[in-house]
Amino acid sequence: MCARYISIVLFACAAVFALQVVATEPGVFSGATARGAPPTAGSGNQAVKYTSLKIIKPENDATVRLNEGPVSITVELKPALQTDFRHRLQYLVDGEVNTESEQATVELSNVYRGTHTIAVRVINEQNTTLISAKPVTVHVRQPSVLFRQRQK
Repeated sequence: MCARYISIVLFACAAVFALQVVATEPGVFSGATARGAPPTAGSGNQAVKYTSLKIIKPENDATVRLNEGPVSITVELKPALQTDFRHRLQYLVDGEVNTESEQATVELSNVYRGTHTIAVRVINEQNTTLISAKPVTVHVRQPSVLFRQRQK
């Protein structure tokens, strides 16, 4: 009769894990358990809950001049974005989605002269909001076409 317990030692990533495979009948395995370090938060099939999301740049009530380039947004997310779970950052201008990205710094397009509210949230694959940043208000200034003509 075959042994009921077979110990297998695996060498992976410079760590040694002992696996115990249980045989209920010869050649039939009912499961495997890993012995070693306990799983850390976020390992396995569960994402870690986000604790904070903050818009770092621009600051609230800032004036942005478009002659300096597009509106650049930088956020701080803790813990880091979990792309393995298909999480992404969604950047909104005046409540409308402007862009989605896995990057903490993006340049927003189609932001014109005037006062705007910028918001950011982390969403998952089902577009469920996992965490939102406190929105910031920005005042966008564009040089006038008339001003450019006068400079020539």
